[in-house]
Amino acid sequence: MVPVSLADSFFDLAQRDGNGVWAGAADRLVAAGSDPMHQVWLIHPFLAHPEYRHDTLPRAPLPGSFSRVFAASGLWRVRRGPLSATAAAGNTVAFAVRYGEVDLKAVKVAGTYLGTSGFAADALEAAEGGVGLIHRGATRPLPGYELPLGRPVPFGEFAAQRPERERWTLPPLDQVLDIREVAGGFDLRLRTDGGLDRVTFQIECCFDGPGEWETGDQVTQVANGQTAILKAGYGVFRRGERAIRLGPGGAAHRMWQMRGTEPEPDSFRVLITLQTPVDRVLEIRCGRWSPASGELLATPPPDA
Repeated sequence: MVPVSLADSFFDLAQRDGNGVWAGAADRLVAAGSDPMHQVWLIHPFLAHPEYRHDTLPRAPLPGSFSRVFAASGLWRVRRGPLSATAAAGNTVAFAVRYGEVDLKAVKVAGTYLGTSGFAADALEAAEGGVGLIHRGATRPLPGYELPLGRPVPFGEFAAQRPERERWTLPPLDQVLDIREVAGGFDLRLRTDGGLDRVTFQIECCFDGPGEWETGDQVTQVANGQTAILKAGYGVFRRGERAIRLGPGGAAHRMWQMRGTEPEPDSFRVLITLQTPVDRVLEIRCGRWSPASGELLATPPPDA
């Protein structure tokens, strides 16, 4: 998807501030877009500011390496040449990484704590080398059960009499996902606090297939719609010359489609299954794949 409708805003800001980078961004959006409905709006800056029709602003290339926190939007964007990554608050896709043609389009966290533990951060906080995503259990409907009234309730009056029922409320469950940029990729540390012990959890990694999935003892051609549980060690998803490795795995349960999670028919899913309390680091590494060694080639540390 190309956000062509932003091109006029980039162009207007570029002209106001003399910013060649923004002008270059506007050019790229227009060149990549194909929806004629959006293109109609692109004439607006030239109508509002006739002087824009004589555009002589020198273009500047978009930066190829950066790490930037957009606090108001709850976003963290990283770009290192062929590697790009996004962390987001308020979204069930907490993190995503693309490395060339390999697209880890979603890293999601979910649990079965009475509908309150599907991770969607309330806040994104900047930290050294990355960000922290915070999911506060108290901001969700508190988990628990409504107790019987002790008398018959006529059909159709259940909702009306619900305020009279006592409630057994469980403690809220907080989650923190700390994401740090490291050489060749990222470390994601997931921690839970509160709630109850032995609640089933999972980390779900959704790749855009098809591709090859390789672990320590097997290689499989995979496609969208398939799911694998990484029980231990590391797995590599490869397409072409590039690959993304993740792990270590975990196999606390075998829920292939955990209740309350989003379906992902257009992804190859890798699950790491856990139980609370959780304190787990997920390593994500990107690089060129070496068939000779069966490993990712070393990549330089991230730019300052």
